[in-house]
Amino acid sequence: MFELLFNESLAAWREARLAFGGPGGAGGLAAAVALALALVAWSLSGRPLGAARRWTLGALQGVALAALLAMLWRPTLELERVRPGENRVAWLVDVSASMDTPDAGAGAAPPTRREAALAALADEGLLEGEDFEHALHALGRDAEPVASLDALDPSARPAEPLTDLGGALEGLLEGIEGRTLAAVVLVSDGADNGAGIDARWWRRVAAAGVPVHVLGVGRAERGGDVELAGVALPARAATGASVTARVRVAHAPGAPPARLRVTDGQRLLAAEDIELSAEAGETVHAIAFDAGDARLAELRFAIEGGEADPNALNDTQSRVLRVADAPRRVLYLEGEPRWEFKFIRRALEDEPGIEIVSLLRTSPNKFYRQGVRDADELADGFPEARATLFEYDAVMIGSVEAALLDAAQQAALRDFVAERGGSLLMLGGRAGLADGGWARSALAPALPVALDARVGASTFERERRAALPTRHGLRTPWLALADDPAANLEAWAGLPELADVQDAGRPKPGALVLLETGAGDPVLVHQRYGRGASLVLATGGTWRWQMRLPSEDERHERFWRGLVGSLAGASPARLDVRPASEVVRDAGATAFTIDARDADWTPLSAEALTATLVAPDGTRTDASLVADPNVPGRFSAGATLDADGPWGLEVGAVASGESPPAGPVAATGWTVHESGTAEAFGATRRTALLERLAELTGGSYRDVDDAGGLAAALAGSDAALTRVERLPLWSMPALFLLILGAKGLEWLLRLRWRRL
Repeated sequence: MFELLFNESLAAWREARLAFGGPGGAGGLAAAVALALALVAWSLSGRPLGAARRWTLGALQGVALAALLAMLWRPTLELERVRPGENRVAWLVDVSASMDTPDAGAGAAPPTRREAALAALADEGLLEGEDFEHALHALGRDAEPVASLDALDPSARPAEPLTDLGGALEGLLEGIEGRTLAAVVLVSDGADNGAGIDARWWRRVAAAGVPVHVLGVGRAERGGDVELAGVALPARAATGASVTARVRVAHAPGAPPARLRVTDGQRLLAAEDIELSAEAGETVHAIAFDAGDARLAELRFAIEGGEADPNALNDTQSRVLRVADAPRRVLYLEGEPRWEFKFIRRALEDEPGIEIVSLLRTSPNKFYRQGVRDADELADGFPEARATLFEYDAVMIGSVEAALLDAAQQAALRDFVAERGGSLLMLGGRAGLADGGWARSALAPALPVALDARVGASTFERERRAALPTRHGLRTPWLALADDPAANLEAWAGLPELADVQDAGRPKPGALVLLETGAGDPVLVHQRYGRGASLVLATGGTWRWQMRLPSEDERHERFWRGLVGSLAGASPARLDVRPASEVVRDAGATAFTIDARDADWTPLSAEALTATLVAPDGTRTDASLVADPNVPGRFSAGATLDADGPWGLEVGAVASGESPPAGPVAATGWTVHESGTAEAFGATRRTALLERLAELTGGSYRDVDDAGGLAAALAGSDAALTRVERLPLWSMPALFLLILGAKGLEWLLRLRWRRL
């Protein structure tokens, strides 16, 4: 009815602009209507009519004249419409392995995601419109042009093992040639294994100015699939040490318990049952096992989620662990014999991955050394040379005044954190922290708190206080006293009070308070500083935990092993070789990052390094290093992976000259290559990614079941070449009916009033 009265549809009226072709356009029409109304008012002013009748007749005559003038002023609708045949729509249909998942429909034998997508495109006839030229592409490792939808059928085209959504879309937008690309239509479940989507990618895609419309395919919920989503494992471990791996299990909320197994070849290292979360879709679980003897171990983590699990490929993950007889070394300087020193050493003495080298002052000029490797180590007290101090992985400073170290030693300790990347732990005590004058030392900038800088400050109190984890502390793995979150809270709440406390001062911006007293005073504070980290533990009384607990209770030992183990474990090696990813799935190449430094931690040049790529079968080939121009001592190396299994990049520092600053050293970084598994992980529809892509580019998102609404979205695409079409409105039936109605009503009123 609307189109019958007003010549065009309601949608056209909403999108178009009303214009007039008469003299002066809309302004001229307004002036003519005003003049006509004035003439009507003048003509009726002398008639013997009442005010009501005069206003009624004037309104009817004014409406008729305004409609007539509107017709004379040639009204038109100016509408921007796509030029048929001059614009292209690129259709990007995902044909990766995840699209062959049969979860897109219902029934006993639902269609796969790809089948459902192709059926929707064919049924709606979206590629048959004449307004656009349609270019069809298959999305896998790249965007490959295809002739028709039939060429995308699973029987005609096998699934791609990997999806590079970011690279394919960016390549398509950069390759615009000839006709204008009006829009891109992405038909996908959002799987992306190309690792190319980052902040700069989002900016480049948005700057292309081409709307990306998305048809989302697949189920957003996980269903019965239980996935081993991630494994966090240290790259190396000391022989005989206990290794803790943290695994992430993705599942539907309320899934039944699963069993986690860790194997090394045919040998079972650990097996535990996991209670999966009833509220969340992911469960994090820590599992510990013995590292064993020195070797290069390829560990296999497997989750057993029951017989109903439809995707077995995402139930396992492999990692490489290098086990060597090389414990982390921690230097502990203590200013007085005290209980805390004794119990810390006792808690760590049976930990094979940590070697405590202590320097205990027994009299003003006498130190007692423990844990040294030879008679010369620490023979002159705390190291004076930077290179000697930098040999340790972490440093602990107990109840000792800052004046014990000269300015050079304090500066070296600060650089140990900032440049070496080591970790520093300051302990509370009668001569520790502010009471020891550390606020006025060269080390103060590296501390996570602003200590009391007054001379003679007295902040140490022999007062019993409880220590409880903060919100950040509860999220810190190495502070956990139990694996289960509820049990961890109970374990902390059940600890005896500390024997003493000390005012730690004000935490600096960026510092995290991990433990605090019941009154909210900081006890354990952590902060990143340069390449390393510094911590303050504002007490010397954790020994009371051990004294007041049963002998079989391990909470005191677990606390100190976790704390010191995390400090030492975070310390980088002089040669640090890191793969871009611990596991490479279906990609033929990867990259390694190398940080190389000399014994005094000055950056090494590429000429002082050698690199060798080690294949799973033991084949060794030379690799080239590329220096990072922005970070001295940092290099990268590419590696082509043509076989499944562990691949390593071995980097060695070559000693040169008659008296080289340091002897030769080597390090190896490892990654695992797998084939046919990339699309098995994260196989649910990634709606958030797809919706953000559509929103950022000015496109639209809809499920594939609503594909019919895509035609209207494409018609309004703002990236297309358009022409302005002017639709005449002077012949609108509504105008004629308005004139006839107004004059007819006027005639009837005059007849009734007998005023013809």
